Amino acid sequence: MHRSKLSGSVKAPPSKSYTHRALVLASMAAGESEVMNPLYCRDTEATLQCCMKLGARVTAAEDITVLGGRLRAPCSMLDAKSSGTTARLITAVASHAAGGFTLVTGSRSLRKRPMGPLLLAIRDLGGRAWSIGEEGRLPVVVEGCGLAGGEAEVDSRLSSQFLSALLATSLWARREVRLKPVGLVSKPYVEMTVHVVRWFGGCIEERSWGYVVPPEQLLKPAGFRVPGDFSLAALLAAAAALTESRVEVKGLSLAHPQGDSAFIQCFRELGVDIECREESIVVQGFSPRAARLNLRDTPDLLPALAVLAAKAPGRTVLEGVKHTRVKESDRVVALASELSKLGAEAHAEEDRLVIEGGELRGGSTLSSWGDHRIAMALVALALSLDEPTLIRGVECIADSYPSFLKDVMRLGGRIEVVR
Repeated sequence: MHRSKLSGSVKAPPSKSYTHRALVLASMAAGESEVMNPLYCRDTEATLQCCMKLGARVTAAEDITVLGGRLRAPCSMLDAKSSGTTARLITAVASHAAGGFTLVTGSRSLRKRPMGPLLLAIRDLGGRAWSIGEEGRLPVVVEGCGLAGGEAEVDSRLSSQFLSALLATSLWARREVRLKPVGLVSKPYVEMTVHVVRWFGGCIEERSWGYVVPPEQLLKPAGFRVPGDFSLAALLAAAAALTESRVEVKGLSLAHPQGDSAFIQCFRELGVDIECREESIVVQGFSPRAARLNLRDTPDLLPALAVLAAKAPGRTVLEGVKHTRVKESDRVVALASELSKLGAEAHAEEDRLVIEGGELRGGSTLSSWGDHRIAMALVALALSLDEPTLIRGVECIADSYPSFLKDVMRLGGRIEVVR
């Protein structure tokens, strides 16, 4: 990859987060639901396969038809692959998979990510779930005895996915559930979960201290059209900005809430000229400048913002990022390492990534760290460099956006895939 000029338009991929949630809620709803415009990638396919093994009858084509309403313990283990969202959602709803026990596992990297707060809360609500490997990690076993209900504190300092998973499974608890998050990060993702639950006829009440879920809810089948993904659109927009190109990213709508739409204002603070239209954004230029941004609620934007900051003279501070250190990689360390290879002064701190940006050099060999968002962000940056840059491990991009490289090449990106 080396210096390119992009032009034209591209459609944002469907939202990964909404696809996960819609598939799980459709599997719980009594009747036939349709998930329209789903994202097909390794992560969402893991959720789809797990839902099928738990008893949902699925027809997958351009859209996905799901006949749900009753979960049963599977005959084989459930593989969440590298998807944290899959692991957390499926572990929680498996509490209601009648007929035995469910074993949930995943890739080597996923087995390093925390599950403890979720397992503890399931037990507090009368369920049975525990780790059978390293404590608080996958693999886990869940008994399909259902949740009794009650009250649970949910340690949400490392991930909002624990709370989202508990909100979904609490819909079928025998008594009312009260969930009190502690140190909640990424709240917009919880709002997405509540939105999809309500779309399928469920009731979740928000309080100043947390959430109340009425018991024994019967979800209704529904049609849910997945909107474009703002967090993935941010990576396309970053490629356009870094190459000083004019590109339109289509298919973006706030009909369903997405916290990652905040990338537009964050990009503007870093000097990107973005025009917002009814269902698209247009990147029109980039005058890099340093900024201080808090990503407590939008952690998935870190890679895109970091590569923009690497071009900005001065000191950019990206803070509120401690929870990005337990994603597919330690994203703070990974970005500091790779940006430093290109000439930026990047420093990883516990809850911050500090970048002294400016002129960068190509010609280096970079690593994706097996992390799809790191890989795509580095591709975007490499397209702006004079010397060819090799990025190893880009196959992980298929976890969330399999057509990313093809889409960038259609826009004019000079990319050679080395086998």
